[in-house]
Amino acid sequence: MAKLKITEERWCFAVPPDLSDEQAAMAYINPLTACMMVHEYGPSSHTALLAVNGATSAIGQMIIHPLNRAGVRPIAQVRRADAQEELSHLDFSAVLCTSEGGLQHKLLELTGGRGLAVVWDKVGGSEGDDLFRALSPGGTLVHYGLLFPISAGRTGGPC
Repeated sequence: MAKLKITEERWCFAVPPDLSDEQAAMAYINPLTACMMVHEYGPSSHTALLAVNGATSAIGQMIIHPLNRAGVRPIAQVRRADAQEELSHLDFSAVLCTSEGGLQHKLLELTGGRGLAVVWDKVGGSEGDDLFRALSPGGTLVHYGLLFPISAGRTGGPC
């Protein structure tokens, strides 16, 4: 079932006819979100230790592209061991498969025990927990794109 939102013309723009609705929607919000998150929370040095989970997702790759342009090679987290091939066009310091376990230990080993300066986490759960625990003191966890269930009797969002 299609849903519509009526809005003012000033908020609309033409979409090339060769783009599907899904491509057009993703081409607007995801790149802007990724750009803002990298600008706001990105490293001040190309030697900073960073991680991006969900690296094979569209937005994961949109975060990694500007990091690479700035000379930063993040640690990519993927769920499947064969996913590294999907990232061959990007530059990483390492690719970790979360389904293999021991993620927090591997992250701390890759950082020489110093921990991560910035983490972009779109997955949450145990992966997000491992990322959080692998942060350096004063490090930043950018937690985005998650859905929060509302429990019975609760009327607000996650805050």
